[in-house]
Amino acid sequence: MDDNPSIYSYSFDEFARSILNKCKSSEDVDIGVIKSAIEHLLDKSINDVISDTNAKNESVDRGNNLYDIASAHYKEAISNKNDISKIKLFSSEMNNTCNLLEILCSKIGANFGKYFDYIADGLHKYRSINNLVKNSDLIIKIIALPCEIDYALECYEYDRAFDLISFSNNLNHFFENVPFMSKAKQKIENNKQNLHDSLCEELALESDITRLTKYISLLRKLEITSEMDVRRMFINKRSSSINDKILRIEIDPNNLHLVFSTCVDIILKDTYEFVIFYKTLFGCLDDSISKATIDIIIDILNIIKNSYNFKRRDDSNNEDKNNVDYSSNISKLLEICETYSQIGLDFTCLVYSILQ
Repeated sequence: MDDNPSIYSYSFDEFARSILNKCKSSEDVDIGVIKSAIEHLLDKSINDVISDTNAKNESVDRGNNLYDIASAHYKEAISNKNDISKIKLFSSEMNNTCNLLEILCSKIGANFGKYFDYIADGLHKYRSINNLVKNSDLIIKIIALPCEIDYALECYEYDRAFDLISFSNNLNHFFENVPFMSKAKQKIENNKQNLHDSLCEELALESDITRLTKYISLLRKLEITSEMDVRRMFINKRSSSINDKILRIEIDPNNLHLVFSTCVDIILKDTYEFVIFYKTLFGCLDDSISKATIDIIIDILNIIKNSYNFKRRDDSNNEDKNNVDYSSNISKLLEICETYSQIGLDFTCLVYSILQ
């Protein structure tokens, strides 16, 4: 060994070990290190290469390290949208390295797998990824996916995050066969869970029916929460929202028309909207939505009944010149019943039984 040895004067065994130690201790190691190792091997005879690669039977997941480096470069690039040079540089280095690997493959033949296992598990399936890796645009997209999904979630762009996750599903064959991308796949799975958690948080806070419906729709498409649980979340959220309105109704015996119109608004607008959106989302009215709707309507009808009873007691002691026309109000409720019966809910009997 020379007095001032370069990396090329080490035995391959020592050289590879020094590379692995650097990979473990530094975030700055890039694909150039692997490239240098390949160049070093190309300078050796076939017998030397075979001898060195069989010397040890170790495997290190270098692919994840490479992914971390590429991902960090990309995050830096998208943070200042005008520069993706680092990712392009990474892709270019990847292409150059793969070209060298191709030469090495032809040199050592079947021993290639054993050689590269020794340096990095992450690239030892070069033959299966060669063409894909050489496409710089595609590799940039794959490296970029988790970063872009993160960015979409930070900006509350849930539709875009879902679209990116859906796009990743088209790459499953690639993720499954290429260890280099195993970490990308794991990060995307984490993104998917993060999107699910964000949607659940939004669902708990949202009151706008349109946005609420969008969140529910995305939750169903993610297929993390069961269909039944998604339906239950929607029912609980909307029932709670409507019940809040019911609790705020003030019974003013001197203004029963206002009490009645407020109740009708809730039945026709909020509750009816609730039922219609449920039917639009899930395609049918099942027992759970029927029960939730009926429970809401019973609460509202009881408010109307209590108001009228209070007014009747008051009227018996004091003649009311502005007496409420109860029959016309009941007729209005029956018209609402007809509206509901057209979508599969009939609570006509409820009106008669509660208001009698």
